[in-house]
Amino acid sequence: MPEMRLAGPRYKYPVSDAELLRRLAAIQSAMKKQEIDCCITQSQNIIFDSCIRYLVDMPAHPYGTTILIPQEGPMTLINHGPDNDNDTIPDFIRNVDRLYSKA
Repeated sequence: MPEMRLAGPRYKYPVSDAELLRRLAAIQSAMKKQEIDCCITQSQNIIFDSCIRYLVDMPAHPYGTTILIPQEGPMTLINHGPDNDNDTIPDFIRNVDRLYSKA
């Protein structure tokens, strides 16, 4: 997202990789206890995007961002945009192994 370069001081001090891994591990541990295979979190705008920021430390897309959290392993991120089922994952998106864009 080009706007990441213009995001201001909030992104001068990103959440550490270790903290993002800890957050994901805590969620996945709770999922295992409840026998949940996949958890879906979504944000429809950039004002109320705390779940997206909490998991990957980036603002949500203005038209919606969805994260699929598996019981084990990295997450899948789905953004609004031109259809692309094999989008390149930028360096600033962490703990994600698949990125899809859908119109």
